[in-house]
Amino acid sequence: MVKIDSTIGMKFKGKIGDFIIQDVNGQQVLRKGYKENKSPTAQQLEVRSRFKNAVNWVKNLSVEEKNHIKQYFRQVYPYYEKGQPANWYNFAKNFVLTVPSIEIIDETTRTYQIKHPGILSISHHDTFGNCLQSFENLSNLNNLKFTNTFVLTLYPTTTLIKVITISGDSYEFKFNPVTIELIYCDIRYCNPLYCK
Repeated sequence: MVKIDSTIGMKFKGKIGDFIIQDVNGQQVLRKGYKENKSPTAQQLEVRSRFKNAVNWVKNLSVEEKNHIKQYFRQVYPYYEKGQPANWYNFAKNFVLTVPSIEIIDETTRTYQIKHPGILSISHHDTFGNCLQSFENLSNLNNLKFTNTFVLTLYPTTTLIKVITISGDSYEFKFNPVTIELIYCDIRYCNPLYCK
């Protein structure tokens, strides 16, 4: 690194060709720029794409929708707490960056809990793709209605849950259908008292 002394007291910052001028411990230095030669992994590209989609989604919100998110942000975080988003903009990006989570509440009754900051709709389907039940308009930006937790009891034939978030992103969760045990009784040896 090269130390820069300015006789007239001016501070410089930025790039000159391949070199970067920066402050290090109060001293101005000139260093050579760094260029990464590795290509990004598939996971890095996916994260970058999701982040880009989050930024674009927030930018494309109307002024009224942005104001509603700001108001909701102030309701959720009235005071600053460690670990919370720094501002409404980062809070809004979480609607896109957060992937819905699903957890089992009761395995015998097939009751599940779905969490996401803004769940728009949930539907569950059978193996043939038929919609067994759907829940629509769970969140609405214009009405300050945000559903972030939803408890759902699945039918025995449910094999797929579709979750659509307030940002329009769609997620699918696959399940194994419940196998129903059939008890066969040979009619020739069956006592009517025991076969029902």
